[in-house]
Amino acid sequence: MKHFPDKNFGPVLAKRFNAEIESMFDDTRDFAQGHFSFAPRNDTPFWRACKELELADDFMEKVCPPWRTGRRLSRRPSPT
Repeated sequence: MKHFPDKNFGPVLAKRFNAEIESMFDDTRDFAQGHFSFAPRNDTPFWRACKELELADDFMEKVCPPWRTGRRLSRRPSPT
């Protein structure tokens, strides 16, 4: 608790802290979703189910620059 010596945080600091933590959680979620959803494997029921994960609403805009330019990436399964 040495980094939080008291509870006298102003609302601006609290809002900034909360936004930073939310961003860190979102980035971690996006990494995990991308890893499992776009992995080339499809050799087990687990990996096939990963292809059907519902991605976060802003996932493609955040992690896939081609998406921002209007080009679309396919989620083609890898050859078995």
